[in-house]
Amino acid sequence: MFGLAVLFLFGHSAPTLAGFSDAEIAEITQRMEGGFDQCANVDATYQIDCFRRVYEQAAQDLKGQRLQADAQKSMRRTAVELKRLARAYVDPSAAKIQVAGKTVVAIRREALPQAAAQARRILQETETYLLRGNRQAALHYQRIASVVNSSKVLIRST
Repeated sequence: MFGLAVLFLFGHSAPTLAGFSDAEIAEITQRMEGGFDQCANVDATYQIDCFRRVYEQAAQDLKGQRLQADAQKSMRRTAVELKRLARAYVDPSAAKIQVAGKTVVAIRREALPQAAAQARRILQETETYLLRGNRQAALHYQRIASVVNSSKVLIRST
């Protein structure tokens, strides 16, 4: 606490105690929503891996500051689980495609209903984790959780 008082005495502003500002969280959630919109416009077989890319980017966008750390960890874990899911059901005969400059793989069409259901469960767990997350950053986590919830709706199973 003494360090903050010294900063004020010498005309410096205090660091953001919550770890990230409303503007930063708005920018991150808007980027996520834009990524999800791009994923929604590709064939359903590519969507899960496409969503993985959005969660990877969100993990990078969260700076890992104290109160961002849990959200960043959640985004990273979600990306890893979606990647594992996409690789388990990958269609080796389908071409890889580029979405927003990132390569994504297709899931076998016959496995898509099962894979989509698993992806929605992963995203539900992420949303729940964020909603139960750090109380000091609850509003920011709720905003991220809301975007995660919207991505569950976009995943098609056929």
